[in-house]
Amino acid sequence: MTDAYRKNNLSQAIALRSHYLPNEQDNADSLARAIWLDEHFTQSMVMAVNKGAGLLFK
Repeated sequence: MTDAYRKNNLSQAIALRSHYLPNEQDNADSLARAIWLDEHFTQSMVMAVNKGAGLLFK
C-alpha cells in the first residue's frame, strides 16, 4: 500500500492536504498550500537540527 503512495504524487498531495488542512477541499490551491506547508516544516526542522548540532560541538 505504501508503494502506491510513493509512486502517485496526487495521492501524496491529498494525504498532505488532509494532514495539514483537514477542513479544506481537494482543489489545486489547498493541495499546493499543503505541499508548501510540508516543505516549510521540513526546512524548519532541518535548520533546528543543524543549530542543535552546532551547539553540541561548540
